[in-house]
Amino acid sequence: MNKLLFISIAALLASGCASQSVTPFPTEEPPNNVCVVNHKEVKEGVVNAIQDGFKKNGVETRVITGSYDVSGGKFLQPYTAPTWKQPLIDVAEAAGCETMVYYTAHWGWDIVPYMRWANIWAQDRDEKQIAQAGYFSGNGFGKFSKARGTILDMIDKMFGTYTK
Repeated sequence: MNKLLFISIAALLASGCASQSVTPFPTEEPPNNVCVVNHKEVKEGVVNAIQDGFKKNGVETRVITGSYDVSGGKFLQPYTAPTWKQPLIDVAEAAGCETMVYYTAHWGWDIVPYMRWANIWAQDRDEKQIAQAGYFSGNGFGKFSKARGTILDMIDKMFGTYTK
């Protein structure tokens, strides 16, 4: 009886695995350079990991200032790139950027803080979404994975270069 109870509890705790949703860059036109629009409401380590992920895939990055409208939780939703008002950017600061990269992430707490979900999306100069990666931690033990590694994996998948 105790063995069955232990197995049941272990299965319950392991359920709810993390999931990702990715729309990769078109293979014929990956970007050469991107401007990452800084989201000051998100932990600083996220923008650093995003820059490293793009660099790893041979893409030059530059962080520019931006203003995300966080009223009403608009940027607090996993998986979906916004269909509402674009984050505001300084057009002069974005000069020379062929692709704009936006992101958001949210942390939860379960004994220790963990990245509950994240979303990264890229748009061309016409504000057309060309790639996207979303992550949701679920409720299993996988939610305690390092946020940096998860961000790097998401970007690798956007380029189709993810290897496990």
